Amino acid sequence: MNERRRREVIILGGATGLGRLLAGRLHRYFNVVTVDQLPFHDRPRDIEHISIQMTSKRSREQLFKRKPYAVIHTGFQELSHGRRAQFLDRKSITHLIQWITNVKPKKVIYVSSAVLYGATVETVGYIDESYPLTASALTSATGLAANADLIWQTLFWRAPKTQTTILRPVSLVGPYQNDWLRRLLGRRHVLGCMGFDPLLQLLHTDDFYPLIAQILETKISGIYNVAGSGVIPLTRLLEARGSRPLWIPEPLLERALRMRNIVTHAGDAHMIKRFLKYDLLVSDDSLRQAHNWQPYRRIVDTATSF
Repeated sequence: MNERRRREVIILGGATGLGRLLAGRLHRYFNVVTVDQLPFHDRPRDIEHISIQMTSKRSREQLFKRKPYAVIHTGFQELSHGRRAQFLDRKSITHLIQWITNVKPKKVIYVSSAVLYGATVETVGYIDESYPLTASALTSATGLAANADLIWQTLFWRAPKTQTTILRPVSLVGPYQNDWLRRLLGRRHVLGCMGFDPLLQLLHTDDFYPLIAQILETKISGIYNVAGSGVIPLTRLLEARGSRPLWIPEPLLERALRMRNIVTHAGDAHMIKRFLKYDLLVSDDSLRQAHNWQPYRRIVDTATSF
């Protein structure tokens, strides 16, 4: 235990919901350092927090002088709560990749998202990690996140001795999560697209952050989808939550999403409309085979947990 505790794990985006959960889990086993532009006031005492601005060279040096055992980037989660994603823009990623190439940590884990595959009429059946990130063209946020996913993949050849893992989880549910799905479902009357009942996949953070802890102790790297246990139709999910569907004709759905403050930008509304029309189901067979991992929460329990 003492040997493990001396190993330093840096969490980029440590003040995000996922970053807080990971820090709370890992600080019992590692020397955890959270890094973010926002403060992390309620962290455990033994967690060090560094507030930096990636646009400032002097501020970046607080991070780049360290030589950690592992780096975890909360990635797509940084876009939640409408915050500026300072660790996702191209310049910041370039600096981070160069730092990692120089210090050569043992592990790098980047948290992307299965949302980036995009829900379309062509996403029939289960898709694997080779499917293109088609949502990159829908909004500036998904374009930023998809570009970051591709850039982090360069570590496979730029730092071959570093075990790099890119995770693409389905929609995360749990404490501190405030993405569009939670804003959509967290209402008594939930908007739906008239004539459509899409299948959804959900993953609870209680299933996800133990996976990251497990990856820190393995020698396997690669790109992996992360799905929950099974799928659930939207109508069945609403029934389990005690919510009622409010079916909106397709031409009016994007406007309704903006009027109810589910999203603020037209591009985001267009993307969510696709998820309310078409299935987006990902296969995580490669992850389960490589890491012998499986979620323990039933999807109905996950759907009613927030």
